[in-house]
Amino acid sequence: MALTQSKIAVQFQSTFGSGATSGTVNHGVSSIPAIGSAAGQQDLEHSKAYTVATGTPLVLDVTALADPQGTTQNFAHVTAILISNDSTTAAEILTVGGGSNPLLATWGETVQPNGGAYALINPNPGLVVSGSAKNIQIAAASGAAVAIKVTVKGRST
Repeated sequence: MALTQSKIAVQFQSTFGSGATSGTVNHGVSSIPAIGSAAGQQDLEHSKAYTVATGTPLVLDVTALADPQGTTQNFAHVTAILISNDSTTAAEILTVGGGSNPLLATWGETVQPNGGAYALINPNPGLVVSGSAKNIQIAAASGAAVAIKVTVKGRST
C-alpha cells in the first residue's frame, strides 16, 4: 500500500477559573509531513490492535512490520510511535522498552490503563534503525490479554 497522507498531532487543552481569573491552556504539536523517503518525510506506517499477556512481551521488529493492508515494510527511520493501553483493569500496566536490540536504548516507559498512552514524535531525522536498534518491546505487568493499539510511522531510507 502506498501511503498518501500522514498527520501526527498531540494536543492538551484546558479551561480554568471563572470571570476575570479564567483562562485556557492550549499546548500542542502537529506535523503533516510530505510523503516520501527523504529526511522530514514519511512513506511507511504500521497500525494494529494487539493483546499482550504477562510473561510474554510483544516484540515488534520495525524491519518487518506490515502496513494496514498486510504488506511487509522495512523501516530505516522511525519518526513517530503511539502506544495506547485500552484496558480498564487497574493492574494491567504496560512497560514500553527493554529487551534485545531496542529501538531506543533508554526506554522503560510505563503506560497505565484507563486511557494511558505513550507517544514519541521525532519527525526529522527520526530514530535510526539498525540491526542492534530495531525492536519495540511491550510487556504487561498482569493480565492474560491486555488490549493495546500500536501505530509506528517512518520512512524507508
